[in-house]
Amino acid sequence: MKRREFISGSVGIFACTLSSQALAANPWRIGQVFGGTPDIVAPSELARALLGLGYIDGKDVRVQTIFATPNPKEMKDAILSLLPEIDLLVVWGTIGGVAAKSVAPHIPVVFVSVGAPVDIGLVESLSHPGGNMTGITFEAASETYGKRLQILKEILPSLSRLAVLGARGDPNFPFAMMSLENSARSLKISLTPIEINLADDLRSASMT
Repeated sequence: MKRREFISGSVGIFACTLSSQALAANPWRIGQVFGGTPDIVAPSELARALLGLGYIDGKDVRVQTIFATPNPKEMKDAILSLLPEIDLLVVWGTIGGVAAKSVAPHIPVVFVSVGAPVDIGLVESLSHPGGNMTGITFEAASETYGKRLQILKEILPSLSRLAVLGARGDPNFPFAMMSLENSARSLKISLTPIEINLADDLRSASMT
């Protein structure tokens, strides 16, 4: 799915959240926190998608955006800086979702592109999230990682060693590794987990 289509679909959740809160604020103040930099994401797409649903940025809603290094501390600090000024929080990525869970328990939160939200404790279940959080997941359950490893083994029958890259501090990574390790034992594949801080670390990680 293309990024724009994904964001447009996600905005349906924002609209439901806005409607459920009866737009008590005027304009409704939305804060979004990205784990990354402006050159790899397009924050204005949220405002455009909201416009498609009839919400005008600056009139019906006001969107504030902060970019933060994708690690738990930086994401928490970014969210905390926004909280006094917003009525609804949008966080992107698993690290952002967990950061919001810990520091924003009293404000509606919509997470986008989060892995295994039930496993990592963001929501009670996919059908009934409960609490103040809801959103879009790219990985409904951690077992799918193991299934992918099985498919990879079918494609490459001689596969015996595999490096697994993950973001340091990403709470989804341990669940992914558990799923992979369960499958790896039966498939006789040796796994080497490698955690990185930033995309710039990919070069050195690939040489490990």
